Amino acid sequence: PRPMGKRASRESFLDFGEDIAEASAEGMRLLRYIGQRGCPYSNQLVTDNLAHPDIAQTVRAHFDLIAINMWGDREVVRVDGQMFSEKTLAAALRVQFTPTLLFFDESGRIVLRLDGYHPPADFLKAMEYVYLQRENEESFHNYLMDARRAATLVMSEVEEWCMQRPYRLNRHFGNSLRPQPLLFDSAASRQCTTR
Repeated sequence: PRPMGKRASRESFLDFGEDIAEASAEGMRLLRYIGQRGCPYSNQLVTDNLAHPDIAQTVRAHFDLIAINMWGDREVVRVDGQMFSEKTLAAALRVQFTPTLLFFDESGRIVLRLDGYHPPADFLKAMEYVYLQRENEESFHNYLMDARRAATLVMSEVEEWCMQRPYRLNRHFGNSLRPQPLLFDSAASRQCTTR
């Protein structure tokens, strides 16, 4: 698989140290994607997540995304200089699920590892967590839970407003029935489709 992201035309030599240095020089971080052909979740990451306009823009702006085939034979050089084939690297990293995503900082440390498929909203939060360099402030789990709580608060505010009197929106004014408008804030409209 060819690299994706801002430098999609560049073929990586699959040397972690070089790739991290090049990404860092461009103000980006390295994102290694480990996948396999025929995996529905790897395919879903590409078709749903990476094709999503917000995600594609975030990847281009903040990451150098380079793909590795879990069963491939290309030579890969880890940050410590150790050489592997793609498949022996996947085994050394104990990759059990595809896709597996490894986010690296400028020193070559893995700051976030995502095993398996994550829906677009969570994937965006993962990228935000890494490009904002939040790894030294809090765990990704806490960061994601805080974001979900904030979204829930927005929804609960809308529900509270909707439950204020009058409860009956078809009330009578004089002798005629007058329709009452019901407004939804666009920040909460995404949740409305799941109820």
